[in-house]
Amino acid sequence: MTLDEPSQGDGFRNVVPLTSADKVVSLEDRQESMQEAVLQVVSDLVIRRVPPQERSPLFDAAKDLLERAERGLIELIEAAEPGPEQDALFQDLGLK
Repeated sequence: MTLDEPSQGDGFRNVVPLTSADKVVSLEDRQESMQEAVLQVVSDLVIRRVPPQERSPLFDAAKDLLERAERGLIELIEAAEPGPEQDALFQDLGLK
């Protein structure tokens, strides 16, 4: 077939799926994974550095997300532990 020839059929003959069904993650699991990554970034920023080889695959995405939270140093330290500040942070980031 060349570009000059009219196509026949529905045009989906050679479509390759971009993702497979076995890699679909539930919303709850994605939120939990992102929450863990956000806490890892908070820890990296205010408690101790997390070596690159120990970082979550979502570390960079969580770091970008955390920048939108507009939290100060004290608030981030408080959010590092379970409690109302952590709950508020997750709520503001849409992770709860």
